[in-house]
Amino acid sequence: GNLCFPLGRSRQCETEHRRALDLARQVGSSAWEAKALGGLGDAAYAMGRMRSAHDNFAGCVALCRELGLGATEVANASMISHAKLYLLDLPGSVESCRTTVELARDVGHWRAELNALASAMWAAREMQDLDAARAFNESARYIVENRGARRYLPEILCMDAELHLAERNRAAGIEALHHALAVQREAGLAFFGPVTLGLIALHTNDSAERHAALQEAEELLALGSLGHNFLQFYRDAILGAVRQGNWPEVERYACALEAYTRAEPLAWSSFFCRWGRAMVFAETGGSAVNTQKELGALRAEAKAIGLSAYERQLATKLQDLG
Repeated sequence: GNLCFPLGRSRQCETEHRRALDLARQVGSSAWEAKALGGLGDAAYAMGRMRSAHDNFAGCVALCRELGLGATEVANASMISHAKLYLLDLPGSVESCRTTVELARDVGHWRAELNALASAMWAAREMQDLDAARAFNESARYIVENRGARRYLPEILCMDAELHLAERNRAAGIEALHHALAVQREAGLAFFGPVTLGLIALHTNDSAERHAALQEAEELLALGSLGHNFLQFYRDAILGAVRQGNWPEVERYACALEAYTRAEPLAWSSFFCRWGRAMVFAETGGSAVNTQKELGALRAEAKAIGLSAYERQLATKLQDLG
C-alpha cells in the first residue's frame, strides 16, 4: 500500500491497506491496525476523499497515542493538517501543524515536521497571513536544504512564488514557478506537477504558456494523480478562467471539480465552484437578486472560514452591483 501511494495507484493502495487492517484485527495487533488506518488515510487522501482521510488519520493517531507509538503517531498527525486544509478548517490546519511540529521535534521525525510545515504554509496563504506563510516556508526550506528532501523543493519554490506575487513582484514570482517546474521535469511531475502548472497558468501573462500549462496539467491528471493535484489545479483553473473572463471555462472546470469530489463532497469544492459561478452570473447579467444573494452568502462564508482575499473581492463585487 505504501508503495502504491506515491505511484498514484490509489485504488490498489486502498485495497492493500484494507487487507492489512483486516489481518491486523484478525491477529489482534493494535500496532499494525494503527499503521493500516494511517495507510487508509493515505489512500483516501490520494483519491481526494479528505473527510475520510481526516477520520482515518485521526483514528490512527488516537490509537498510536494509546499504544505509545510516537513515530507512527507523528507521521500521521502531519497528514491531518493537509486534510483540514481541504475541509476549509484553515485555523485548525495551522494549529494541527504547530502541534505536530512540536511532537516531530521531540521524537526526531524531520519528515513529519516538514510535511506539517508544507501544509501550514498553504493554509496560512489561503488566509492571507503572509508572515506566517513565509515563516512556515523558511522552516520547511531549512529542512529541505539540510536533509536533502528534494521532493519538497517544488512546494517551497511555489510558495516563494505566491509570496512574491502577493507583494506584486511578478517577475520573481514567475521565475520561482519556472524553477519549480524545471526541478520537477528532472525529478518527476507526478507528486506536485499539476499544482505547479496550474499556478503558472493562473499567473502568467503569456497566453501560449497559459494554454500549454493547462493542457499539460490536465494530461497529467488523466494519467492518475494524488488528491491535492486535482483539488488545487481545478481551483486555480477556475480562478484563472474568471481572471481571463472565459466564462465557459469557469463552468467546465467547476464541473470537473464537482465530478472529482462527487463521491465525497468537500467544503473546498463547494465554495470555489459556487464562487466561480457567482462571478460568471455577476459579469454576464444573471438574475440580480439571486446573484446578490449568492454573493452575500459566499462573502459571509469566506469571512467565517478566514478566506479574507475572497471576502474582500466579494464585498467589492456586491458594491459594484449596487
